Amino acid sequence: MNSRKTAMEINYRNQKLKKLVSNPRELTKDYGDDVSKAVAKRIKDMEASETLSEYMMCYSGKCKQLTGGRKGQFSVRLDRGVRLVFAPDEQETPRKPDGGLDWSKITKIKILEIVNYHRKRK
Repeated sequence: MNSRKTAMEINYRNQKLKKLVSNPRELTKDYGDDVSKAVAKRIKDMEASETLSEYMMCYSGKCKQLTGGRKGQFSVRLDRGVRLVFAPDEQETPRKPDGGLDWSKITKIKILEIVNYHRKRK
């Protein structure tokens, strides 16, 4: 009997983002040391979780489901206004009878972006 947990699958919006997230030196250059360390920790914690529900239980307060134009996405706090934004990456997103996302059945996510809510967009 195998008692090892199955890690949640993590994908990325594109190769550029995947490369940035996996390169602490570039992350530090773009966002600073605190954010770089936080990204590494959040990704490690996501990989240690089997489902989105398990991850959300560990990060309630730091991770939240977004609304409005970002409905279906989640953000997790990295440092001050900087957030890691992700969404379920299932072929068919599991839903509860009320239509909400069934976090307990989401085993694949896609990292969409690292965003600083306080930085003005050009």
